[in-house]
Amino acid sequence: QGDIEEVDEDGQEDDEDDEDKENGGGSASKQQGGEDKGDDREQVLQKYVPPHLRAQMQKGEQSADAKLQAAVKNRLNKVSEGNLTSITHEMEMLYASNTRSSVDRELAAMVLELSGEGAGRIIGQFAALYAALVAALHGLV
Repeated sequence: QGDIEEVDEDGQEDDEDDEDKENGGGSASKQQGGEDKGDDREQVLQKYVPPHLRAQMQKGEQSADAKLQAAVKNRLNKVSEGNLTSITHEMEMLYASNTRSSVDRELAAMVLELSGEGAGRIIGQFAALYAALVAALHGLV
């Protein structure tokens, strides 16, 4: 009769009575006027992010980087003497909508990738155009 244990919302047994006996009365948090331990458990559960949601959050970050990389590559592929000012303006808009460090990183990676050895190697004219684009961006951004 006297050993009936309460089951809380989680389906776990309520050990509060056992703690009361061990601590010589009410639990320490209740003696100090604090909140019940059950509230602490709920706060921890609210902060926990399941692995599948963490993966989705990381995919969101990666997709943003992929979009920025595609946008920078798109602008660099369109660079010519005639449209250098419009490409500069478009790149300036990328700087306005993204962090400066991320756009700098993607721009540097693309120019270095295009200037490397192999089939993607840039010729002198494009090297001069990319240098002009970077110089214009340095002055504007």
